[in-house]
Amino acid sequence: MGAGLLLLVSSAAAASRPLRTAIVDPVTYSSPGAALGFARTHAAGATLVRLNVPWASSGPAGATKPAGFDPSNPADPAYDFASLDQQVRLAAANGLQPVISFDTAPLWAQDQSPHPGSYGGYTGNSYKPDPQAVAQFAHALALRYGGAFAGLPRVRYWQLWNEPNLTGFLSPQFENGKPFAAVWFRGMLNAFATAVRGVHSDNVVIAGGLAPIAIPEAATAPLQFMRTLLCMSAGQNPKPTCSDRSSLDAIALHPYTSGGPRHRAFEPDNVVLGDLPEAKKLLDAAAAAGHIRSTIRPELWVTEFTWDTRPADPNPLATPIGLQSQWTAEALYRMWKAGVTTVTWWLLRDLAWPQSPFQSGLYFRSGIDIAHDIAKPTLKAFRFPFVTFRQRGGRLVWGRTPGGRRGKVVVEQRLPARWKRLATLKANANGIFSSVLRNRIVQPKAPPAASSATTYSRAVLADHPTDYWRLGGHGGNATADAVGQRTGVVSGGVTFGSRGALLHEPDTAASFDGSGGAIKVGSMASPRTVELWLKTKDDGDTAAFSNRDALGRFLYLGAFERIPYAFDGFTLFGGTTIADNRWHHLVYTYSGITGRVYVDGRLDASNTWLRTDGQALASIGFDASLDKYFKGSIDEVAVYDRPLPAARVRIHYLASGRTIPPNPDIGGLRARLLGSGATSLPFPLKAPPDRHVLPFGG
Repeated sequence: MGAGLLLLVSSAAAASRPLRTAIVDPVTYSSPGAALGFARTHAAGATLVRLNVPWASSGPAGATKPAGFDPSNPADPAYDFASLDQQVRLAAANGLQPVISFDTAPLWAQDQSPHPGSYGGYTGNSYKPDPQAVAQFAHALALRYGGAFAGLPRVRYWQLWNEPNLTGFLSPQFENGKPFAAVWFRGMLNAFATAVRGVHSDNVVIAGGLAPIAIPEAATAPLQFMRTLLCMSAGQNPKPTCSDRSSLDAIALHPYTSGGPRHRAFEPDNVVLGDLPEAKKLLDAAAAAGHIRSTIRPELWVTEFTWDTRPADPNPLATPIGLQSQWTAEALYRMWKAGVTTVTWWLLRDLAWPQSPFQSGLYFRSGIDIAHDIAKPTLKAFRFPFVTFRQRGGRLVWGRTPGGRRGKVVVEQRLPARWKRLATLKANANGIFSSVLRNRIVQPKAPPAASSATTYSRAVLADHPTDYWRLGGHGGNATADAVGQRTGVVSGGVTFGSRGALLHEPDTAASFDGSGGAIKVGSMASPRTVELWLKTKDDGDTAAFSNRDALGRFLYLGAFERIPYAFDGFTLFGGTTIADNRWHHLVYTYSGITGRVYVDGRLDASNTWLRTDGQALASIGFDASLDKYFKGSIDEVAVYDRPLPAARVRIHYLASGRTIPPNPDIGGLRARLLGSGATSLPFPLKAPPDRHVLPFGG
């Protein structure tokens, strides 16, 4: 055994707890790109896929059940299961086990009588659904997907309702001032379980997917809902409060959080990610008290969880994508440690923005089609989660191989010039590996930051821009085009002579007043690259360069709500704050299918789309489509008729006299599955900090 190499095996405790992963994406799974969506779900290491069925739109939805309609018959002509049939077939074809869930009762299956004493009235979409009708629909589904109907695959996992602790999904939540929804849900659940188990006794029953937060007058806190459902008391040692029993094999939660993986809810009885151990303790106590009918030890599932990423969500409170990918790996570990056996990620791919606020996919949504989506770092963290934490006696390492495969895993540390092997572990039958490394692991010394000996102007000119406005430079006409014939024409409040962006050569910049100042540079065809420096503290739309006309076509480059923003027929947001009153190097390139934004020498955002090329009047500091002016300073604007490679962007930034910090992964550990080529993301020696974020929909 070489120096620093420690051979360890996984602990016995890890062997008994699986971590299955799943994805839910109702938009993608019912879209024309569904086949690729299911294939990518499998490739993401998931073994299950959650499929949602809106009960009310699967059959008759009126106030009266139609004559002759048999809701228990999966072949009744009033039912339409075509979309679900396709999804179940595609799931099976890609090695995925469907988890079918339904909610939203048709009106004929609800209590339609007035209830003046009830709280919440008819504000929800399902008011006291009839348990018998629930059972009939569940029977029809379980029979249709029982493995012997019209060649359709077998489905074993069945979930009743989405977020039944919210008035929007089940009402009333309270009646006469007392919790009601959980009591009514128990009757629905027992009828549901009898129906699906009546088709196959080994069908798995999952109860709800409880929302994490109690909303005053509109929701029941998840722990309160669980206690009422399971007839258990509050406190550290829950006790029986009634003799009623619930038929279930798992209870599901949606522990969305406004912080990181260790973040806990501010109010009692709410359950965000850090509160999952309390929910598991209550579930175990109810099982020990005999309040659960199941042939297995009841499990705790998570059937929705995510964070939005910035980019693509422009909200400053969306989670920065690098932090989110580290949080994703840690979240999977924390859930597994809390006793969760199945974790479901909300969305395979981002939804269209701004039509939808959800930017929590494992893929950035392409402006072309699903085949051109770009994977986020999140995908790797979800597929191959790996974490490391310092603890007494050494350093804990934990991970799960893609898809939960058994195998040998090498743990390595990132050194400045190579990866150093620290340990070889065995992933068990569930793909889990865990151990404590006893050898001393320290943060290695990073190499000096990269720098450059050439000047900025030489670096730019070496790449042959079509136009280059130095906006000060070495004197002369400040708006002169250093390589072309486009001398800029100043209008409004533009002044010259302020200190420029470059550190190692004489340089001044142009300042813009934000209310009329612009430099017009004439009609210009859609450029392939625009490069510039900007300094601003404007929180709104700040157009540093634009050749858009009043119809909104062509290129806009600047900032929006403090982050990089490019529009070139498609919206592309970055994730780095640039409106902080400091100089930042901003480069936009378009290859003909892929657009990229670089900030300070590093790639900040990318996506794929097909733009409309054209020609319009171009300006520095002004966008004609929005009639918006830039407020701040701009320097060294260059335009190219080809995409500038990442290596050249880096060289240009370094030539400004600034440096690029060393690789932030230096010192971090990663896992590598031998024989597969699969590696995890590096996880830092110091765990990512907690901070306030929006979980999704910013």
